[in-house]
Amino acid sequence: MLRSLSAVIAGVICSGLTFMIVTTIARSIYTRPEGILPDDKEALADYLSSQPTGEKLFLSVSLILSALFASYIAARISDMYKFWIGLIGGFFMVMITVSIFLYLPYDKRYAAINILLVFLMIALGAKLGSTKSIGKAYK
Repeated sequence: MLRSLSAVIAGVICSGLTFMIVTTIARSIYTRPEGILPDDKEALADYLSSQPTGEKLFLSVSLILSALFASYIAARISDMYKFWIGLIGGFFMVMITVSIFLYLPYDKRYAAINILLVFLMIALGAKLGSTKSIGKAYK
């Protein structure tokens, strides 16, 4: 049981690091214009509506990779109920994804697609992490 708990914690830490690294790369490539404060909803909404596609793609990739790594690592490290522990480890990224799209005024379709993709990546990561070898996951 302690190993399963540590597996979830390791998955959450890994997903947080992955998210941070990818979003840091995105921020170095796509800098925000001066004058946009995080609490200025109108300026933020204007910026996000005209946001470059590459920046949105970086956000999607960071969420998807983080969800995949969180669930994979949690399932791989766990000693029992590997698939379920992987899902629990990946659920952290669901909470992060939903909170991002609730706080920031992104397009609803973009948000829904990302949330769906995060759920799918969590299931894939838990499935891959719970098998003995990755080749057996597809048989």
